[in-house]
Amino acid sequence: RKDLLDFLDRAMQTEALIVYDPNIRNVNPEVKRKVEENFAHCHVVKASTQDFSQLYNTSCANEIFVILQRFGVKVLILTDGENPTVLKT
Repeated sequence: RKDLLDFLDRAMQTEALIVYDPNIRNVNPEVKRKVEENFAHCHVVKASTQDFSQLYNTSCANEIFVILQRFGVKVLILTDGENPTVLKT
């Protein structure tokens, strides 16, 4: 885990664009901590409403984006099955 975070820190220092797709299905406190740590190391999150329902008990794009902005995320690409994909910046 430390190696991954070190790699992400170096990537951020070189201004690499980091995109994260958490693909969450089962959440426990340790998983949530790691996912949030990953959010803090990326610019773009591409995820589904199902992911955020598991993590934060919401599928509202506006609420999700506010949460992600606290970690420094700049862009949210939110999918919801056959519904239109939402882009928040």
